Amino acid sequence: MLKVYSWKGNLQLSPRVIKKIGIENIIVISTPSKLASISYLRVDSGDKTLDHLFSEKGYMMVVVGYRLSRFLRFKPITFILFIVSPETLKELC
Repeated sequence: MLKVYSWKGNLQLSPRVIKKIGIENIIVISTPSKLASISYLRVDSGDKTLDHLFSEKGYMMVVVGYRLSRFLRFKPITFILFIVSPETLKELC
C-alpha cells in the first residue's frame, strides 16, 4: 500500500501513478474541520477513464483521526464548454 504524506498543500499524483497503484490502495486523510466543510468528493485527474473508475466506486473512506472515518460519495465533474465565434455570440445575446 502506498502512503503519501504532504505537509504543504495538496500532493497531486498523475493518472499513470494512480492506475499503477490502484484506486483501492488510495487512502484519503482529512482534518475533521476540512471534512465538515465538504459533503462529497470530486476527482479531476485529467483522464476521463480514471475519473469514471472513481465515480463507479461510488464512495471512499476518509480517515479523520484515530479510529475515526467517514464515507463520502463521489460527485462527477460535469460541464459543457461551448466555443463560438464572436459573430455567433452577438447573435445569441
